[in-house]
Amino acid sequence: MNETDPFLSYTLELQEFVGRENFEQNLLQALAHTQVVPHAKAHLFLFYPAEQRSRIFDTEGEVRQGGQPLNEIIDDHAHELPRFQEVVEGADTPAALRMLQTDEEVEASTIFRAVLSPFGLRDVLQIPLLQEESRQSVILGNPETYRAEDLAAAERFRTITAATLRNHYWLTHAEANGRHIAEVRGTSAILPIEEDGQLPSWPQAVATFAERDPIVTPLPPQPPAEILAWVDGHRRHYPLESPDHNRQVFYLDNQQGLPLHTVFLGDRTGQHRLLLYRPVGVPPQFRLTPREVEVLEGLTFGRTNAEIARTLGISPFTARNYVEQILHKLGASNRQEAATLAVGWFREA
Repeated sequence: MNETDPFLSYTLELQEFVGRENFEQNLLQALAHTQVVPHAKAHLFLFYPAEQRSRIFDTEGEVRQGGQPLNEIIDDHAHELPRFQEVVEGADTPAALRMLQTDEEVEASTIFRAVLSPFGLRDVLQIPLLQEESRQSVILGNPETYRAEDLAAAERFRTITAATLRNHYWLTHAEANGRHIAEVRGTSAILPIEEDGQLPSWPQAVATFAERDPIVTPLPPQPPAEILAWVDGHRRHYPLESPDHNRQVFYLDNQQGLPLHTVFLGDRTGQHRLLLYRPVGVPPQFRLTPREVEVLEGLTFGRTNAEIARTLGISPFTARNYVEQILHKLGASNRQEAATLAVGWFREA
């Protein structure tokens, strides 16, 4: 990044808000200040699967459903724009409405007439953020049509923002007695990072992993040099570089055993921490996408397509398509066979 790069300004501004109250609207304000992605209106959508609840933020704070009909209109009429809806529900990259639907289809839709047109908007750009955790997206409205270069900028924005959001939420949960977000369901530990980059709590983490996962490859008695070097790089360069690269998977013992996931939890006060975890999950050889893993988890616990769709905030049709893809990748002939194969890959939340 150079000094004239608007993404540098955005990154610095966003890092200042990590861990503060009103983080969501501050994020949108940073986007408005720097204009890294063109827009006239911006909202942050958060869907909480466990609570079956959505929240919508703008730069003023949470938008109440009674004040603006965004939730109802989008839920009731998204099917009028099926190609855009399918991409929004399944993609992990930015998507623009008018790149997926014709002008005639867009302008005939209830969403255009009731939401976009009254605000003078022509196009919508959906930028997925924490799709693995809570279906978070930034929705940008623009009087002009989004272009390919806008999608490239949106992807860069997504990378920085998603990492910073994850850092924010993990940091918040780390401060609440180690209760992390849903992605971390296996064995985990949070280690303070000292000013010299050392990890004095590593022996406690070794004991925790040995107690909770006695069968898998144990952690080495001392922090591996590659992990210490990775931590030290983040500590020295925080916050300029860490937002793009604050997660890493290490394969210890010469690529043998299970992967060890690490997350650098940066804190603007300098009290950095390291999250170590081994998630319960699907063996990588099946090449399931993150969304397919979520659908398989629901299938494994006996949930119907409709129940899976409600939990993930997608349509039953999309859930059915995911189930068919999963059966093909697992080589299973039916749901029961897939569920039997996946026993032990998941734990109830």
